[in-house]
Amino acid sequence: MNRLIFLDIDGVLNSMEFILAQSRSEAVTVIDESFDATKHLDSERIARLNRLIEATAAKVVLSSSWRLLYGLEKTQLSLRQKGFAHELSGETPRIFGSDRHAEIKAYLATLEPPVRFVVLDDDEFAGVDLEQHFVHVRDGLEDEHVERARRVLAEER
Repeated sequence: MNRLIFLDIDGVLNSMEFILAQSRSEAVTVIDESFDATKHLDSERIARLNRLIEATAAKVVLSSSWRLLYGLEKTQLSLRQKGFAHELSGETPRIFGSDRHAEIKAYLATLEPPVRFVVLDDDEFAGVDLEQHFVHVRDGLEDEHVERARRVLAEER
């Protein structure tokens, strides 16, 4: 059985407090003529994501706008530099004019059932019509979000 985590990054693997602290501490970093996003990743929140993956054997699908801004490979590299111990297994398609929930549904439509999945996102619209699979992370991934996501993936309600 496939277990998937649809991952948003901003607001999930960081928080407003973390971003503000980072912006006060150093200037913007540019690597290979592009913005380096690594400093916007909170290693504590990535450690929580690692624990969720290890507890559920889920694969991670990038649904974040980072897939468009940085691409899968650069995002993977940035995550790894902050302690991500796994591989991003894919990314949702970009459907112009559609919200993230539609992109997640389009990705799911390409898979053979059964699939258990959870959506970790700070945007409420990412959970439209996916409420039973949605964990609303308002400002950074916390242990309570990890536990809810674990229960969703285990189908414990």
